[in-house]
Amino acid sequence: MTQRVIDGLTKHGIRGWKAYEAEPRDVPRLLKVRLPKLYALGVDNHWGKPDLKASGFGDSTFCPECHKFTSKYRDPERIVLDESSFDWDKSDFFTYLPFGHGVFVSKRVIEVARTERWTNAMFRTHDAIYTGGRPIDYLAKDWPPPGWDEA
Repeated sequence: MTQRVIDGLTKHGIRGWKAYEAEPRDVPRLLKVRLPKLYALGVDNHWGKPDLKASGFGDSTFCPECHKFTSKYRDPERIVLDESSFDWDKSDFFTYLPFGHGVFVSKRVIEVARTERWTNAMFRTHDAIYTGGRPIDYLAKDWPPPGWDEA
């Protein structure tokens, strides 16, 4: 992300993230382009843990201490979260353990993305148990989308 995104998150009081300086890999095409200073997004808060059995991980072995799989696992079609492990502190950015790469955001973040006219961001709908869903066109001419104020 760029400084413009960091400025927008800060200006609107968005919580649960940190920015870390990042550099592109040694890719000849990128080295010829004048890139702005880039940052990686770090997420501070975790929401809960997946229900391994309900998610279809089968007999995969999971270490509860280091939050990593200790045996091969099958990629599930859907990840079902264990409701009893929810510990969300109402941050605007959060993940679920052990997969820190699945980042959830609050509606506030989507509204900031729209207000600040961010590009190259993608948001999807989800509910409290199942992840995955339809994309949200946060830059759509007609706003908000159907059902936005119901959740």
